[in-house]
Amino acid sequence: RAALDRLANHPNTAPFISRQLIQRLVTSNPSDQYVIDITRVFRSSGGNLPSVVKEILLHPEARQPTTALGSISAYGKVREPVLRLAHLLRAVPHTSSQYSSSGSNRFYLAVESSDPGTELAQTPMRSPSVFNFYRPGYRPPQTQVADRGLVAPEMQITTETSVLGYANFVADILENGWGEWVGSPSAKDIQFDFSGWSSLTSNPEGLIDAVATRMLGHALAEPARTPAIAALQAMPSATTLQKRQRIQAAVLMVAVSPEFVIQQ
Repeated sequence: RAALDRLANHPNTAPFISRQLIQRLVTSNPSDQYVIDITRVFRSSGGNLPSVVKEILLHPEARQPTTALGSISAYGKVREPVLRLAHLLRAVPHTSSQYSSSGSNRFYLAVESSDPGTELAQTPMRSPSVFNFYRPGYRPPQTQVADRGLVAPEMQITTETSVLGYANFVADILENGWGEWVGSPSAKDIQFDFSGWSSLTSNPEGLIDAVATRMLGHALAEPARTPAIAALQAMPSATTLQKRQRIQAAVLMVAVSPEFVIQQ
């Protein structure tokens, strides 16, 4: 306890931890004032993390970024792959044969997902080093982010392969489910339930808007919305299977959109 107190009170600890917590929770490039404000709370509370996180999420730069910063162009962060999956699970109804809210399995049984070509290029709790999957100050070379002197930590595990791998992964889990294989009913543990959108399969515009609103909180913005509608219109929807495939396609197109991948 004495050692932890010494570390928490070291003058470098508060700004270091405060900045990284802001990066993980809100934006990759917080203003100096944002970091200063959170550092002050960290020090005054003796490193009390609930108080620090509360202040991070309620800070004006988190709640009203355009007012605080004057522009939203450098605000936000890339949502790392495991958080995209978590967001997808929160937004899209699904079932789990293993999970029990009252029993011993009060969590989903995750599986290896490190393959960048077919999975997430990231597995929870399996960082390659104690310094996480990426550096907090990473600047992707030869990009506008680097040219503007900004950082994008999560881009360190983003490659041409992982971008396609993520799309393949989402398409696969929407079709076949995700998680451990369960002997009964002979399927992967987590299965998505698209029945709530079944009535919209003959209405591509309504379907993509409903899915986007569920996953993003608003309709998909142009120029992504128009080609998404066109793609759905080109898909048949006569049979039950074809209707399900239309819904899966709508979810997939939203899940790979910049608005879903970038948290703002």
